[in-house]
Amino acid sequence: MGTLVTLAAMLIAVASAATSATRVELERAVVTAVNQVRHEHGLAPLAEDSALADIARRHSCTMAERGFFEHTDPGGISMAQRLAEGRKPYLAAGENIARIETSGDAVARAVESWMKSPGHRENILSPRFTLTGVGACRSGRAVYFTQLFLRPR
Repeated sequence: MGTLVTLAAMLIAVASAATSATRVELERAVVTAVNQVRHEHGLAPLAEDSALADIARRHSCTMAERGFFEHTDPGGISMAQRLAEGRKPYLAAGENIARIETSGDAVARAVESWMKSPGHRENILSPRFTLTGVGACRSGRAVYFTQLFLRPR
């Protein structure tokens, strides 16, 4: 019985930590987790870019506030347009998005789901990308993540 109580307490603590993590902590955790995956595959880490993070955060918050989950917003604004508006010229760009209900570790679940998706996995493991920016935004129990990948011009 003691083991079940301890396990239940641990699960509550993990769920509580995931729910109470700040936006900045979630964003940094995604960068750390993705760079760990890249390291495991013999790739250089992605450098964080604050302007990319701002662009990614705005998209995550737009998804959260407007209740959609797509790479292109309901107004037709695409990743390429968001990067142009943010004055981020590039030779190559990619974007991963995730919507995770906050039961457990939202960051681990987002990165795990990306690694199971061929296109998202390709973004994470592409040696052509050198920069990244991650944005997270909450809506109720859900966390929306956007990760941008870039090789600047």
